[in-house]
Amino acid sequence: MDENASENRYQNSKKKMADKKTINFSGYVWEVRSSGDGGPGPNHWSSDNVWVDQDGYLHLKITQQN
Repeated sequence: MDENASENRYQNSKKKMADKKTINFSGYVWEVRSSGDGGPGPNHWSSDNVWVDQDGYLHLKITQQN
C-alpha cells in the first residue's frame, strides 16, 4: 500500500472529525449529529441539545420549535 495515500486518508479523516462536534461519554468519543432536518420522522436536530456535564453525566434535551 502506498504510504503517502494512507497518510492522506488519515489526515483527511482527522480533519473531518475536527470539524464535527464530539462528546466524551462512557469511555468513548461520540460524534454528535449536526444540526439540520432529517429522519427518523420530520425532525430538526440541534447539536446544542447534547452535552456531558462536569460530573460525566450525559444530557439529551428535547425542544419544540415552530
